[in-house]
Parts: sequence; structure tokens; C-alpha cells
Amino acid sequence: MSRILDFAIIGAQRAGSTSLHRYLASHPDIYLPRQKELPFFGEEAEFDRGPTRLEHHFRGRAGERVAGLSYVGMMFLDGSADRVHAYNPLMKLVAVLRDPVERAYSAYWYHLRTGWDDSPNFEAALLREREGRLSPDPVGRSMAYLRNGCYMSQLLPFVERFGRDQLRVLLTEDLRERPAATIRELASWLGAGGEMAEVVFSERHNASSMPRFPRLHRVLMAAESPLKRVYRSAAPGFVRRAIRLRVTSRILSWNERPFRYPEMNRETRAFLVAYYE
Repeated sequence: MSRILDFAIIGAQRAGSTSLHRYLASHPDIYLPRQKELPFFGEEAEFDRGPTRLEHHFRGRAGERVAGLSYVGMMFLDGSADRVHAYNPLMKLVAVLRDPVERAYSAYWYHLRTGWDDSPNFEAALLREREGRLSPDPVGRSMAYLRNGCYMSQLLPFVERFGRDQLRVLLTEDLRERPAATIRELASWLGAGGEMAEVVFSERHNASSMPRFPRLHRVLMAAESPLKRVYRSAAPGFVRRAIRLRVTSRILSWNERPFRYPEMNRETRAFLVAYYE
């Protein structure tokens, strides 16, 4: 199997992986695709289609020393560590972790924004998970707000297959409080040399927001619809990718408005603190 990847950002969800992806992509010796969240290793059906599923994302590589991808689902989707290891047992892995209580609440509001979660409130979403009413597909698995904050059980399969030396764990606070030093140290560990370009570390990526027009957002974000099935059958893959990058992403960005979600219920916070302790 051909190996074009040297590292992967494996998660965690809602912990700062988008910022990490953008910061590393600005380094002259590191190549990351424009599209974040490539599910090649996280989903068995994607992996079974072979590494050609990755190649078009790396056509823009122009001599960078190392190349990687990001997909936060790798941390919580079963079998990801096996697939990464089968692809390249020398891969380096990067995880960025956040206080699991805050991560769970942020993830709920993110899924509410995307339209994937229709729970009336956070407490109902937690109850649905505890009662085992989540679908087993990747979308349902991403809404396991409690389980997805149990980082040790998610990281252990990677450590078992790759060893501790091939895994670098960062904290959200590292990116917020000392971003330049954190990225410089990480780039060196990944094998990149040279100096980084000017980066605006104060810029927030994937910040909390809500759609101005929810129906438009749901249509654009829907994984399946009659219109999308026709579109996929009629348009070549490179055309769909170009439209997604140049048109759909811009419409989604325009349709977002800044949003500060409310404080978490005190009893719910106490439950989560006890759960993770």
C-alpha cells in the first residue's frame, strides 16, 4: 500500500483540532489538505476502497517534508487504530484534549447547529445516550457526549499499536495560552524544519455559531437527500469537490452568526464532573 501520509490529527472532537489543523497547514514544511475531516481511517467502507481515496487531496503537495490529515472521528470510531496501523505503522499521531465536561456541552451545541441532534435540551441528549438510543453509525457515534470524553479508552488502542512515542497529546490550553511555542515544538517532533509563516493565533476557528436560516443549513449539511443522490450520479468527483470548497463552504460561512450558548445547568455539570472523576 502506498504511503503518502506521515501523521494524523485523530481528535478530540470540539477540543481545538480545527485550529491545530490550520496552524500546522501554515508551516512551509507541512502539507495538510484544505479539506479537514477526511474519514479514510475512521470508516471501514472508505478504507476498503483503497488509498486512491486520499490521493486527490494531496495533489497540491509541492516538496513539503511531511504530510498529514485530520479526522476527529478516528478517536471514537472503532477500528480506526487498526486501519491507520495497516496503512503505515510508522505514522505519528496527534491528539488535542479538552476538559471533558466542557467538551460534551460544546459538542451538543455543535450538533444542534448542524441539525444532527434534535434533542430539546442537553439533558435529554445525555439521557438518550445513557438509555442506548444512539444509532451505531458515525453520526450517532459522534453524539455520544459522555463516552467521547473518556479519552483513555479512546487513546489506548493507538498506544497499543504504535507505542507511546508515536503519540503526542496536547491540551486545548496549550493552543490557547502558548500557541506559537506549541506549534513550533509539534512541527519539530513531526519532522518539519524551517520557520513558520506569519500566523494569526488569535483567530478563532470553528467557533460557536448558529445558522441564520436553519433550513438552508440542513439542506447543505444533509448526508442524504434525493437531490444529492442525483447530484452525485451526474457530477464527477472533482466537480463536486470544487463546488464544496468554493461554493457550499462559502454559503455555510455566510449563513452563520456568532452565538454564545447559555450556561450549563448546575445539576448537569455536577453529574458530569462526578461521571468523569
